[in-house]
Amino acid sequence: MRRSIEELLQRIPPKSGNGGRYQSPTNVFKDVPEPPKTQLDKTSANARVIIDDDAVERLAKKERLKAARQARDAAKKNED
Repeated sequence: MRRSIEELLQRIPPKSGNGGRYQSPTNVFKDVPEPPKTQLDKTSANARVIIDDDAVERLAKKERLKAARQARDAAKKNED
């Protein structure tokens, strides 16, 4: 015995608050606007950008120095 969707929906109690009607989607394809940012949020975001940029520069410098150190050590071993 197959039940139709209407039969199943009859057993569901009516929703309160909207008169028992189905809710329609309101913002399915609309862009949701971002909430306004406070000055603290803007400052924190800028600080994160600066810190991330510094970390990238530090990593590049670390890799460059490591490669130079390995080249220097390899040159020393070849001399001996």
